[in-house]
Amino acid sequence: MAVTRSKSPSPGSGRKATNGNGYHVAEVTTTTKSDLRQRKHGQDGATGDGMVDADVFFPGSAKPVSDAEGARRLGLTDLYFEQRRAMFSHTLPNAPELPAGKEHKKLVGVDGQWYDVTNFVDLHPGGVIIEEYVGRDATDVFWAYHGEEVLAKRRPAGTYELEVADPATVEYRALAKRYLAEGWYETDYGWLTRKVLVCVALFTAVWALVLYPFGGDGDGDDAAAAAAAAASTRRFVRLVVAAPTLAIFWQQCGFFMHDFMHNNTFHNRRIDQWLGTFFGTVCFGISGSWWRDEHNIHHLFTNTYTKEGVFDKQMDEEVWAQSIKLFPFHTDLLKRACIHVQHIIFLPILIFIGRFGIVIDSMLHERRAVEWAALALHYCWVVPLLASLPDWQTRLTFYYIASCVQGVLHIQLLLSHYSKPFVHAEDSKSLGFFRWQILTNRNIDNPWWLDWFHGGLNFHHEHHLFPRMPRHRLSTVSSDLRDICQRHGIHFNSEGWLVAVWNTLVHLKTVGRLVSLDIRH
Repeated sequence: MAVTRSKSPSPGSGRKATNGNGYHVAEVTTTTKSDLRQRKHGQDGATGDGMVDADVFFPGSAKPVSDAEGARRLGLTDLYFEQRRAMFSHTLPNAPELPAGKEHKKLVGVDGQWYDVTNFVDLHPGGVIIEEYVGRDATDVFWAYHGEEVLAKRRPAGTYELEVADPATVEYRALAKRYLAEGWYETDYGWLTRKVLVCVALFTAVWALVLYPFGGDGDGDDAAAAAAAAASTRRFVRLVVAAPTLAIFWQQCGFFMHDFMHNNTFHNRRIDQWLGTFFGTVCFGISGSWWRDEHNIHHLFTNTYTKEGVFDKQMDEEVWAQSIKLFPFHTDLLKRACIHVQHIIFLPILIFIGRFGIVIDSMLHERRAVEWAALALHYCWVVPLLASLPDWQTRLTFYYIASCVQGVLHIQLLLSHYSKPFVHAEDSKSLGFFRWQILTNRNIDNPWWLDWFHGGLNFHHEHHLFPRMPRHRLSTVSSDLRDICQRHGIHFNSEGWLVAVWNTLVHLKTVGRLVSLDIRH
């Protein structure tokens, strides 16, 4: 026997209850392994995509287990089950009806009006992701990423009744309109200038620390000793000071790439995108456009999968799985062996080989000539910098130290999502943009003087809900989002850096223990 915590339980079986916030507790049903194998092949009302429609199951159990017992066996916190219940406690109405005679057209709904994008899909700057919202209301997603000028150029092709059942979404929409009217999306160019000057100073410091001849040659009998001391000093400064400084330069340029590729600085796509390529590809060393394409999907479909695999590619790695929903995409023995120890290898991989992985990925997937030209410019300054060092051993050590220190950025990027729920991409649309973004994100608490270290990504809820807002304004809007969540019983996850790292590792360990219980293999 196995115990299944199912979203769609069989009538008359299991138990149902509600918690203090009114969320429905998923029913606990008793299911045989034979039943689970049938679901694997799309039978017994399963999803048909090879997914077992279950969150937790325990081989050998003869009766359902309570939430407390389930948590005890797996070391899960109450928050884990709370998140699972909250996912399906509020869903949006069904897709609105298309206007008569327009069924063959590709229509996207915004604020109760249909817009024909049939001939625009291939030209959409954000890519073909626009097709995911054909025949659907995309009001929240649209206004999160576009200004009023976009619709001003288009004539509606019909209307529909805009239904919003979720009061939290109503408040979110009102908040977004208020921010737009009050000018919260405008960039403080004084702040921007200071940030650019920091990057210039870091770049200059790297070259100065590498080229400056620390120490002296000495005279007479002291010449050899002085030369040896000077060489030792230069090596120390280059490896212990200059290499980490280069890493911080890469990190800050990566944050700039992120800002500009969101068009949230000058709000001019052409200018922002070119600057994104400069800071991302020329300075940071990865294809900014390749990163942007994946990042657009990440924002709209955070922590989602489809039949083909993980849809949110920025949350997809070959050597670990953050959810049991991803087990079908890790079928060979090596991958599954890695999942068993993913909580052990997670940080070492990100720190010691993270930069090399993302650089190689961007080179393998990038086909645009402009990006390759920008990448060539990157090595036009990296190669001479390394050539300024005395020997190959020092050059390789210097670059590797810089890469490892910069690997901390990869930890920053993944902490915000890795212990959060995964659902099918279609389900994420039904759950609603506001609630799904709150549920799949985590903020990092830190003093104001450490905001530079996180590049605004410590305010991840705020950034995902207002991606066009400059990062220096995110801290100010945080209190408004927290108030909405508090009023509607929505958990707003915010915790310190070390706590977030620990909780992520605990989550990865829990999922890793479950892979051995997966009856599909």
